[in-house]
Amino acid sequence: MMPRIDQDCPCTGKNMKHFAAPWILLTLVNHEGAHGYKIKKIMNQFTQDLGIPLNITGLYRHLNGLEKRGVLYSKWDSRGKGPAKRKYYLTESGKECLRYWMRTLSMQSLLIGRFFDQAKKVFPSMRMPTIRFESRSNCLE
Repeated sequence: MMPRIDQDCPCTGKNMKHFAAPWILLTLVNHEGAHGYKIKKIMNQFTQDLGIPLNITGLYRHLNGLEKRGVLYSKWDSRGKGPAKRKYYLTESGKECLRYWMRTLSMQSLLIGRFFDQAKKVFPSMRMPTIRFESRSNCLE
């Protein structure tokens, strides 16, 4: 049985200010057991050129919030040199939350693309981004 997602969960798109959450979840799919600084480093690869800074304190705040919601968990790793590091792992609920984020962001991308299509008609001389999916049906699969 799949976990039920709370309607106040950011993955529903109700509150988009927590956009770091889908990046964190997606990062942990490919880098399970990463510690906070490594997560930040990976996420910066995708946001740095856009001028979107990722504050390490804010990242840890997001990680703690996601852990409290049960979408990830952490373990201390004291092996190796240096201080112990907290490593993060997705739960099944976290994987489901990421799937919700993907559906939500797919729909938002379509809406934003349609917005810019209409805005081009109103402001034909302005340069607008083009946002497209290969087809409308595959965006929610």
